[in-house]
Amino acid sequence: MRAAQPPANGSQLDLINNLLARLGSEVRYTGIELGDGGLVPRTPADTLRRKFGDCKDKAVLLTALLRAADIPAYVALLNAGEDEQDVEESLPGFGAFNHAIVVVPGHPALWIDPTDPFARAGELPVADQGRWALIASPTATSLVHTPESASADNREQAVREFYLADL
Repeated sequence: MRAAQPPANGSQLDLINNLLARLGSEVRYTGIELGDGGLVPRTPADTLRRKFGDCKDKAVLLTALLRAADIPAYVALLNAGEDEQDVEESLPGFGAFNHAIVVVPGHPALWIDPTDPFARAGELPVADQGRWALIASPTATSLVHTPESASADNREQAVREFYLADL
C-alpha cells in the first residue's frame, strides 16, 4: 500500500478517508499481544506484509501513510471502553492505556480510530469518546480529551412517500 495523492477534485478529508478504507480492507484488525507485541507496535512494512495488526500496528501504519501524503499525524494512546475507568489525568501511567488511535492536528483536530470498520475520519466510536488521550507528539505537554459526538451527529432522517389507491 502506497500513500495516495489527493483526488483531483477531492479534499484532504477525502484522501484520509480513502487511505482509511484501503487500510481497513487490506489490513485485518487482530490483537495478538504476546511478548513485545503487547507494548511495541510493529513497523508499517511488517504490518503490511503480515496483513493484520492490533490497534498500535494499525495506528502506526495509518500515521506513516498520512505523513507520506504530507498530512501531519500522530498516534494517541487512551483507555477506551464505555465501562472502563478513564486514565487519571494528573498521573497517567503508561500501563493505564489500552488503545491506540490517530490524530491529525488542526482546528478542530481530526481523530481517527483505524480499528473501527464503520467510522470515517473524525467519527470516533463511543468507547473512544470523551477519554483522556496522550498524543505522541514532540509538542505534547499534557493529556487532551477526545471529542464527543452530539446527539444530532447520530441522527438519520429518511423521507418515504406512500401512495394509496382511491378505494
